[in-house]
Amino acid sequence: DYSSSHPASWKDSILYSQFLRLRRICSQDEVFHTRASQMSSFFRERGFPSPTIDEARTRVSSIPHNTALSPHPSTRNKGRISLVLTFHPTSRHIQHIVLRQFR
Repeated sequence: DYSSSHPASWKDSILYSQFLRLRRICSQDEVFHTRASQMSSFFRERGFPSPTIDEARTRVSSIPHNTALSPHPSTRNKGRISLVLTFHPTSRHIQHIVLRQFR
């Protein structure tokens, strides 16, 4: 549901990652486009904005099936320690406190 308190970037990345997952699963372009249409409707019914859905779908549509299957090297900071918490709208305050203490 797009009305949740989660940051917009998180909600938008769900769209991209699900379309990319679909791209990997569907080896034929025609099947991908049919299923992507169904997935777009699914997200619209749950309140996701149409322009955001269309942008994610277009980005993934331009990726060839074989490229989508290729592993990509991780770009994450390997020296970073993760702090995993339950999401809450005030979580940003915790992030600022932690970053201020460890910089």
